[in-house]
Amino acid sequence: MLKKLFGVENMGKKQGEIWLRLLGIFCAVIIAFILLLTLVMCIPNSAIQENFDRSMEVFENEGDGWNRAYTYASGSMLDNLTDSIIISETIVNENCSPISNAMSGNGYSRYWHGYLVWVRPLLLLFSYLDIRYILMFVFMFLLAGCTLGINDRLGRMNALIFIFCMTLAYFIIIPWSLQFCEVFLIMMAAMLYVIKRHDASRQTFAIGEMFLVIGMVTQYLDFLTAPLLTLGMPLCLILLLNIKDTGEDSKLKNWAVLIHSCVTWAIGWAVSWIAKWVIGTLILGRNIIEDAVNQASFRVNGNETSHASRLMAIAKNIYSMMPFSNVIGKGEKGAMVLVGIVYIALFVAIIFLWLRYRKKSMWVTYLPVFMTALLPIAWFIVMAQHSQVHFFYTYRILMIAWFAVLTGLAGCIDWKALHKPAKNA
Repeated sequence: MLKKLFGVENMGKKQGEIWLRLLGIFCAVIIAFILLLTLVMCIPNSAIQENFDRSMEVFENEGDGWNRAYTYASGSMLDNLTDSIIISETIVNENCSPISNAMSGNGYSRYWHGYLVWVRPLLLLFSYLDIRYILMFVFMFLLAGCTLGINDRLGRMNALIFIFCMTLAYFIIIPWSLQFCEVFLIMMAAMLYVIKRHDASRQTFAIGEMFLVIGMVTQYLDFLTAPLLTLGMPLCLILLLNIKDTGEDSKLKNWAVLIHSCVTWAIGWAVSWIAKWVIGTLILGRNIIEDAVNQASFRVNGNETSHASRLMAIAKNIYSMMPFSNVIGKGEKGAMVLVGIVYIALFVAIIFLWLRYRKKSMWVTYLPVFMTALLPIAWFIVMAQHSQVHFFYTYRILMIAWFAVLTGLAGCIDWKALHKPAKNA
């Protein structure tokens, strides 16, 4: 079975060749990361000082904490706290060399802080409020492109499911926090690339190379918000496109794509993070590795003062991603009853469609798609403390579960059979 999954016929190349190529790509991207950060550190503080000061005034007026855009909706939290850290990181120690500043991170040396590659140059011309406005346009263009692309390649139903999932993630507030925006921009850029370039004939090894780079870029730019989105959403699209192009013949390839993509993304994300610790330690001459390992252990298991409950982490995140969670949070009995009725009606409708109009053989074909729905749960179990404390933004990775389950169900239902009675009447 393993030979069938990961042999030359299914992967496109021998395993030795695949991993050598991945190693070469990894090294090239790490070098690019260091060069880009070093270059932007050459911008003098004086060139961005005016817009830096204007930006910090925003946090004085709005507050530099966590504020809800919608009352009672925990998922609508804006993260001015982290954004204020991001902006403060743009002022560097000019007594140090550019490469030292690139690696230092002002107390957060365990992160790459790759966002400085675009935030520092933008501060030459714009303030934080201006950057928010620019991000709003970029975000909405990418969202429109993804929606139209999914509609063209996979049909209206899947496009509507995508918009539904984005709505559950409160997409309208994403551009207002630099902290949240980057994973969504990476996710949608990757989805657009898949929509425009992917077809079922593409070799599995090439898909893995793509996810290695996506994982690395996510680690570089993100401040540990909802990184799994950059794996799960493009991966779902690839699996769905393979099913559309080759039907039941896609089963074997999709299992290989699912496993290989998860492994390469995880290597890109995790090993590039470890690379930052090692490179930073060597360049700065202080032990970043020890601090990073302690923080990683804390985010996984917690400590005596911040206990990590995996069940609580899962429950908090699921609650934040539920439709109408703000109504439940408000606690008005009448509204809660109405929401309960809607939930029950939708559940009954799904069960009815599944039992009566399911294409009997298709659920096996869609099984790799359904399996991607488990990725967020696995993340919450591993990153328990982080997911429990920061559930108000980590919950967004449940978009993967919603998208995978709903598109999988939509693909398994025989919609033509559903419409036949109406036509005969």
